Amino acid sequence: GGESLADAYDALAVLSSFNKSSDSSSNNKLEQDISILSTKLYDTILKPILTEFEKDCTNKTGNCKLPFVSYRFTERTNADASSTSASIKGPTIILEWKKEEGDTSIAKAKAVGDNNAHTSNVEAWSDVISFVKTILTFVHERIFLKRESLCHIMGQVLFGGTTSSSTHSSLMSSLSLDNIMGGSLHGKYDGPLMKQMVNVSWETCIPSSSLPASDLCSTLDVIKKMMRKHTDDFERDVLERGFLSSPETSSNEVCTEDEQKHLDELILPLSDIARNYERKYAEKRRLRILSDGRNLLLKNDYHNTVEVGVDVSKKRNNGEGYKDDPTEDNGMTLFVLHKSAISKVASDLMTLCRHAMDESVDCSKFIGDPAVSTSLSLLSPTLYRTARELLDLFRAIIPTAHGSEISTIPRTAAVLHNDCVYFAHHMLTFGHEYKEKFSGGNNVLRQMCTFVDLVPPFRELADRTMGGMIERQKIQILEIVGSRISDFRLSLRSNEDVLEWSEAQTALTAGLYHIRHLSQAWRTILSEDVYGRAMGNLVDTLFCLYLDQVMKAPEISLTACHFVSATFRDATRGSAELFDPVSLEGGMNIGRERCGLWERFTAVSLFMDMSLADINLALAEGVFRSVTGPELSSLIKAVFDESEKRSMLLQALTSQQ
Repeated sequence: GGESLADAYDALAVLSSFNKSSDSSSNNKLEQDISILSTKLYDTILKPILTEFEKDCTNKTGNCKLPFVSYRFTERTNADASSTSASIKGPTIILEWKKEEGDTSIAKAKAVGDNNAHTSNVEAWSDVISFVKTILTFVHERIFLKRESLCHIMGQVLFGGTTSSSTHSSLMSSLSLDNIMGGSLHGKYDGPLMKQMVNVSWETCIPSSSLPASDLCSTLDVIKKMMRKHTDDFERDVLERGFLSSPETSSNEVCTEDEQKHLDELILPLSDIARNYERKYAEKRRLRILSDGRNLLLKNDYHNTVEVGVDVSKKRNNGEGYKDDPTEDNGMTLFVLHKSAISKVASDLMTLCRHAMDESVDCSKFIGDPAVSTSLSLLSPTLYRTARELLDLFRAIIPTAHGSEISTIPRTAAVLHNDCVYFAHHMLTFGHEYKEKFSGGNNVLRQMCTFVDLVPPFRELADRTMGGMIERQKIQILEIVGSRISDFRLSLRSNEDVLEWSEAQTALTAGLYHIRHLSQAWRTILSEDVYGRAMGNLVDTLFCLYLDQVMKAPEISLTACHFVSATFRDATRGSAELFDPVSLEGGMNIGRERCGLWERFTAVSLFMDMSLADINLALAEGVFRSVTGPELSSLIKAVFDESEKRSMLLQALTSQQ
């Protein structure tokens, strides 16, 4: 049977060479058939084994060890071809296998010598590699009859081929995730079997969870040696059998004698993972932390909030001041985070960021240690960078994922504003908090650890978010109120109630209702200071609309004066409730602090109930200090008829100017 198969290969080779020499358009039959065989071999045998192994590993949680599973192979010859389903003449050689989890597995488990789940996975992975190696050995010896040219064709399908390296391709490869997981520096093996083996090795043999820093170095060293042994043996075997061809190194590269010796033998993705195991572990920890952060930002409900900060207003209003609060010593209360509500997402992300920094501090002892590999010494800086990247993720994901709500829903905008203020507050001292914790006086992280540069972006996002929402609310107030009182100034000459006056009252009620609705959304979210400034801004918008109409009125009747005075009093009372729903006097006092137009609005309200004598007296008392001379003169002319007292008062105002 072997001689007949060899004769068939020789005949197909001759036909293939004839097709090429005659420029025939027909495909190379031999290569086509081997490619089909390779695809079927991968789809029906190799892929299911690898997929099942990866599934078993990913289903394990905690510190559970993957059970050792070995395969027992038997090779038999079937002399009666009629019993087979295929139309084969002559005897056939059949390779059979079955799983074993008995004494052999127990012996291998004892040979590992520890209970580490990660070394257990690597040992189990060696059984899978051995399975693939046995299948390829059978194909090499029994099917291809040790012909390297045929093995090379199958290797191109299963493992892929190398490509010549160039500056551009090397740069693009270094930026890809495949390169992080284990791509060759001298070419790319992108066949389905190689890609799956690299992926399974990455997922199952490299821990994604944090390992104790006390035995991190020894644990990774043990796993690395196990990985090197298994992958080097496998890749050396497939290289020798012709399934893979070792790529040539670039003439521009400079390697040590030992490195060149190893590169000449193995420059393949699997061995790349083993050679750079510490670096791969650092990258996987980084990707795992960033993945946890991304899932936290995308999958958790952004509307859930938690309370943070210090209730400064409560301490300010108690009769004892701040003497019981150590943060108030020497005015330090200016630097505390005022009580507000932030999203649970932001709180959890900050916790994750702290965990990354804690792990970075624990691993900083490896920096500069001559007994530790250079790759492992990069773990601490990698985790520090990851902590910073978590904060970048927040600024990239939240405004995008919730952009519509942030721009239209006041509460969501306030939550994002508070989140940014929360992060900016902590970033001011976050670097100083961890800087001194890093080991070693010459540790570069002690010199460069900082998060202060992240403060301006967070503050800018906070200002842009809340400022944009306030501007939108001001536009809505203008639409609600402004359109209804556009003719209010002309109606003030009337001596009796008119439609425009009713519209003015309705508009005021609607405007206050709108601001009160915002107050309910923001009072429990924003800090007292930000809430006061936001409400003051919106109340000023409402006041400005009415002041503009009254100041421009050409004539104001006595009845209209009483109406304006009553309307303005209603406006100030309604606005005071926004600042203090319990005490009207307290709300009035806060309103004077937060609203730039409060005193001006109140002064005009008082003016409407005054006589010329009262106005003259009020001028001496400074009641109208928020109203300019020309504005007050215009009001006097609109309200009072021509008289000697009016002329004297106007002359006095003119002389003061």
